[in-house]
Amino acid sequence: MLSEKRHTILGRAALGGIAVGAALALSACAPIANILGGGSVEVPEVPEVELETPAEGEDTTAQGPTDTGVFDLNVGDCFIEADMNTAFMSGGVSEIPILSCEEQHDSEIFYAYDIASDTFPGEDAVQTEATSTCQGQIFTDFIGVEYATSEIYVSYLVPTSGSWASGDREVICYAKTLNGELVTGTFEGANR
Repeated sequence: MLSEKRHTILGRAALGGIAVGAALALSACAPIANILGGGSVEVPEVPEVELETPAEGEDTTAQGPTDTGVFDLNVGDCFIEADMNTAFMSGGVSEIPILSCEEQHDSEIFYAYDIASDTFPGEDAVQTEATSTCQGQIFTDFIGVEYATSEIYVSYLVPTSGSWASGDREVICYAKTLNGELVTGTFEGANR
């Protein structure tokens, strides 16, 4: 049987809290200026800028990673797992680098769902459910072979007790290669 590597991403709630805190802080700038006696806040006039349109036949596809909010991940997003882990582990980061699946990557989100419970079921229960779901029929339908015989592995992002308190219920399943082998294209229908 293939080994399993689990990645519980700590701090999903903290990252969301940082983003919400930053948004609240930015939206509070004008009221703070009024409280401090600054009166109204003047907004400088922004000059119009003429945007260039791409020449006919010019490649306009994005190259390199695009930072995506941790709570804005979608099925079909591709990334390099080590880059995602580095982004999560560096303090205060709320964005992870997402790549076009046509660029080299080692991981792809293939399924996401919410845990159906009013109370946090506990870390072990969340891990057990995520493992069962991500390695089950959903994996077989996406990859084309059962997990037990596949060369492709599974990992997932799960809510923590802290992120649960903030409303996070989402489990994100992603397929990945062994040892960071880079591939291009989707894992869908890989049959390996």
